[in-house]
Amino acid sequence: MIIIKMMEMMNPEINKVIIFDIKGPTAHFRKYDSNTSALSYPWPTRPVIAGIIGAILGLPNEKEEKNKEKIYYEKLTGKDSFIAVSPRNKIRKITQTVNYNYTKRKPNKIEFTKVIQVPVEIILSEKDGEIDYRIFFYHKDENIYRELKNNLNDKKTAYPVYLGVSEFIASLKYIDEGKVTPINTTKGIDICSICKIKDISPIIENNSGYILETMPTGFSNEREATLPADYIFSLNNLYIKATLKNGVHAYLVKYKEDGEEKREYIMFL
Repeated sequence: MIIIKMMEMMNPEINKVIIFDIKGPTAHFRKYDSNTSALSYPWPTRPVIAGIIGAILGLPNEKEEKNKEKIYYEKLTGKDSFIAVSPRNKIRKITQTVNYNYTKRKPNKIEFTKVIQVPVEIILSEKDGEIDYRIFFYHKDENIYRELKNNLNDKKTAYPVYLGVSEFIASLKYIDEGKVTPINTTKGIDICSICKIKDISPIIENNSGYILETMPTGFSNEREATLPADYIFSLNNLYIKATLKNGVHAYLVKYKEDGEEKREYIMFL
């Protein structure tokens, strides 16, 4: 039997999350440390999701001297916002050679100088259909939280959203606002989201096929990757059975999808 109790040590204010899906036929989430070839993460990183939320809300992505408003990196930091990513279907990868235009910026224009061919990893659904990632989101600022919920509910975005690169346009689907309970348990639980390897002890199962990736947890205003961490997930089972490390917590999320009651365990990136 899993023992669930309220945690007072970390993030006790989180009692709800916005839940939505981002879908598309193709995706590419470039690895920040790749150069000669464009390798892709199998799932969107935290900065990618922050960019998608910034696009939905219309948050600025660059500082302007006349505009003192914070850019989305600053508004969606790990201290103020909490993001979990749950892959909902199996994927496969293919490699395609893509033509990139090499450009030079000149006063009042951009000059195209040459074409560079780069092999690019592209993510597809294992079967016919779209790739589907479920996002769980909370923000301490109630205005940002409420505006995102309203925009998703109204199917409204300030800018187009896409899966990693602008050519891979995505669609959004609002699922529900989930009720959240922080938990601490010594039993193994099925976690449906990407986890930091340092926070859990995976339980090996048949066909688990765990994948480990080192990913950035944020970006500076100069677009430099900050605080990389090691993450783990099973794209075969679409969950990871694990026990929590001492002092680490997960979250039980209860919500409805198409009238059906759901109970899922998540951990924030």
